Amino acid sequence: MYVGFLICVCAFTFQWSAVFSEKAKRPHIIFVMADDLGWSDIGYHNISSAVKTPNIDRLARAGMKFTNYYVQAVCTPSRGALMTGKYPIHIGMQHFVINSTSPWGMPKDVPTLPEKLRQLGYSTNLVGKWHLGFFDWDYVPTARGFDTFLGIFMGEGDFWNHTKYGYLDMRRGKEPTWSYTGKHSTDVFTQEAIDIVNRHDQQKPLYLLLSYTAPHTPLQAPQTDIDKYKSVVDMNRRIYLAMIDGVDQGVGKLVDACKRKGMWNDTLFVFVSDNGGHPGFGGGYNWPLRGYKSTLWEGGVRVPGFVLGSMIQKSGGEINDLIHVTDWYPTLIKLAGGTTKDDNIDGVDQWDVLSKGTPSTRQEILVNIDYAPDLSGEQYSPRGFTYYSGAAIRVGDMKLLHKCPNGSWYKLPEDGNQAPTEERFTKERIPYFEFALYNVTADPEERYELSTQYPDIVEKLFKRLKYYNSTAVKSRLQPEDPESLRIAAKYGRWEPWKNEVAANEH
Repeated sequence: MYVGFLICVCAFTFQWSAVFSEKAKRPHIIFVMADDLGWSDIGYHNISSAVKTPNIDRLARAGMKFTNYYVQAVCTPSRGALMTGKYPIHIGMQHFVINSTSPWGMPKDVPTLPEKLRQLGYSTNLVGKWHLGFFDWDYVPTARGFDTFLGIFMGEGDFWNHTKYGYLDMRRGKEPTWSYTGKHSTDVFTQEAIDIVNRHDQQKPLYLLLSYTAPHTPLQAPQTDIDKYKSVVDMNRRIYLAMIDGVDQGVGKLVDACKRKGMWNDTLFVFVSDNGGHPGFGGGYNWPLRGYKSTLWEGGVRVPGFVLGSMIQKSGGEINDLIHVTDWYPTLIKLAGGTTKDDNIDGVDQWDVLSKGTPSTRQEILVNIDYAPDLSGEQYSPRGFTYYSGAAIRVGDMKLLHKCPNGSWYKLPEDGNQAPTEERFTKERIPYFEFALYNVTADPEERYELSTQYPDIVEKLFKRLKYYNSTAVKSRLQPEDPESLRIAAKYGRWEPWKNEVAANEH
């Protein structure tokens, strides 16, 4: 009987030790997001010989590259989806982005990824771009789950003086800082990420979201980086490539810092883009995919990405399963030892897909629903917004677009092609498509429209769109408020200017 008791005690002790050990081994999570990085703007895709990303390429080759990684078409919705695990239609962020003068943000009643990770014992840190609202202090990063923040509240700004419309947008926590004037934002954010790693207490797991503002406009880079790309005649493209170069340098330095700290072998490293590139004035390209940033064609929503870490059992290959930006919420929380069973999310736990190569349970992705305006120009939105989008969904191999403007293909300037103009973009948005169907596995470039050949598939996918539309909440987007500019002018910096009560009056 004593032997049996001893066996039970030993078994319990082993189980408890295993649990304790597993908690102690919870990996650090470093999540790097580039801004407006297009499909053809990464070296390992081997589309353009002008693109130089040796550090990122080396990491991608050692990890697992995504071939079907989907995001939202513009910045704010993608970041909201990452933070909440919900499609933008379920958090009111389906319509365009948060402008600097618009009093709205990510809903406060929805838990965020950093909040959940902090509850699980993680140190949570955001470096770089926020773009999820700042009109009220309750909407800024340190109020939404991040222990530390250095970066910008808005979606873009001058890379050298860190201003938007002449007013400062650079914060450490809640405090404005002018100390980085004259230093390029990419270098500032890289150094901050390195400093976070260097001072981190490894008894606690680290979550670091390094949200670069590059290579988003305005196109600005150190001259030494620009000079590396003199062979690229188109100046927008040349500077854009230099900005990517800066991100690549930063990634390399950050990884080196993790290795020196002894953290690298215990780190899950993720690299992705937030949406497709914008050709022409934006400098980013998605060739051979159709469309660009802000469109629901593949070039707007299918982006580069990979995952790397010692806990990834396979390496040096590709993950062809459907992965969506909402999936990081349940996947990373699962990795951290938590659960999302009560969160009512759209994201799918992909940890077994990433770590074991298990087939994904995700069979469909709602690309977006935003019917404003429709074909006739009639506004569905009660506030009369004019931004167009339509709707799209992918189910298995098939993708359906509904009430979407036309899209085209944009070849790379470094190959001798002329960069597209705004006039060309405007012209090519016509006609709008009532329905357009593509097999994006066989035809990822969306060149062969199939709706008349497969009306049954159109009906099936449209039924799913109608279902999702029935679950959508109203867009939270608000008209611009001149009070924000008055406050910015008063202090010389962008400040939260409205309280929640005032915002709810809209």
